[in-house]
Amino acid sequence: MLERILVVEDDARLRHALSRELEAAGYDVEQAHDYRDALEVLEDGRRISVLLVDLILPGVNGFALGRMARMRSRNLKIIYMTGTDDVPMHEADGPILHKPVHPAVLLSTVRDSLSTATTAHAAPSSRGKLSTMHRIRESTPIRETTEKS
Repeated sequence: MLERILVVEDDARLRHALSRELEAAGYDVEQAHDYRDALEVLEDGRRISVLLVDLILPGVNGFALGRMARMRSRNLKIIYMTGTDDVPMHEADGPILHKPVHPAVLLSTVRDSLSTATTAHAAPSSRGKLSTMHRIRESTPIRETTEKS
């Protein structure tokens, strides 16, 4: 069974680029533009293994969406993405990737998340300690791409 990943990113080009990388690595990928679309996917009856979510979304932030998603699936792994350095680490109950994300870091973070126990049961005081911020500034990060027609 393929692991199913939900990518929630409001920038369509970046969302598609992330999805392509994950699909190329063999994952089943669903995409959502905002929290409403994401909740529809989460409620479609098919299990999601990983929620890859941008922190800044229309409507609610990625942390709030993560909490809503966890209410639907306690074992869901969550990976957050951000383009800013001002992140309230205490709200994260999963790793935080800094955009632009290098493909190797994205894939290793997904693999690591799938191989570890869910942190949803961790005490609130320890959640920030479980989170990590990856700052990769290499030459081939995943960025917005232009689709050729």
